Amino acid sequence: NDITEQKQLENARLDFIRTAAHELKTPLTSLKLGFELLARETRGVLDPEQQRSMEILSLSIERLSLLSKNLLDLASMDAGLTTLFKSPFDVGPLLEEAVAMFKGPLQEEGLTARVDVEPGLGQAMADPERISQVLFNLVDNAVKYTTDGGITLSACSSGNGFLEICVADTGTGIPSSHRESIFTRFVKAESTTTTREGTGLGLSIAKAIVEAHGGDIRLESAVGKGSRFCFTVPEVE
Repeated sequence: NDITEQKQLENARLDFIRTAAHELKTPLTSLKLGFELLARETRGVLDPEQQRSMEILSLSIERLSLLSKNLLDLASMDAGLTTLFKSPFDVGPLLEEAVAMFKGPLQEEGLTARVDVEPGLGQAMADPERISQVLFNLVDNAVKYTTDGGITLSACSSGNGFLEICVADTGTGIPSSHRESIFTRFVKAESTTTTREGTGLGLSIAKAIVEAHGGDIRLESAVGKGSRFCFTVPEVE
């Protein structure tokens, strides 16, 4: 009876998350379209304070959109409804793409970015869009908690039919007390060096995607010296 009740509660929780996320999507889409129209019509006519208000509004809409997407992803993963479209692909271009996506924030923070791929590295056999999502979450965290130095994205063969992909930074590092729970939902590393807020869902989603591919993800970190997240994906046989 206890198990049945737990399953019913879990199903109710998943239904609520899916419903809430879906209900958020429609008004958020309208908000985004309305904001883009307003931004075009007011371009060049706003004073600095008004422009700053527009930027805050844009960031708020993006945060809500990302939260909605993350909640849908988590609900799908929990329900076992996530479909992986696996195909062979080179990892290098995916790492370069991840760096390009954060070109603006990297330049704003004065950070460097480097991609290091092992010569002759084989192809990955995975869902490139999902692996790109993992990289986005890891690089976003790296940029968020780094104020000096930069980030390095690397890939090499880990043996046993897997490739290892790492995102390393020279940021604040993660205290040992947080390392075991860092992949738990809604858990965020404490930092006094960033004003960029997050939902605490990115790493849990990254973990779920990696594990769905049969790989694993781990963290190496030292406070004041930076962090290094590494995950494995299957290699083309």
